[in-house]
Amino acid sequence: MTFSDFRPEDHLTPQQLVERWKATPFPVALVTLARWRGDGRGPAFVKAGHNSTRIFYPISAVEAYEQTLYTPNA
Repeated sequence: MTFSDFRPEDHLTPQQLVERWKATPFPVALVTLARWRGDGRGPAFVKAGHNSTRIFYPISAVEAYEQTLYTPNA
């Protein structure tokens, strides 16, 4: 992905992801997302901005990660 390919509407900030998961069986805190990023866990993310200080989660990566958390017993 290049700078010109980045579409904000296709990404969530860490705070938006916390809000998305707040009322689900797997709510998380901002500190948890930060720890997961450091550990290489959780949904894929993109670093952007000056010195790569902003974090964004592509919605497609969030949805793919959510699918790994839900396994129906068939």
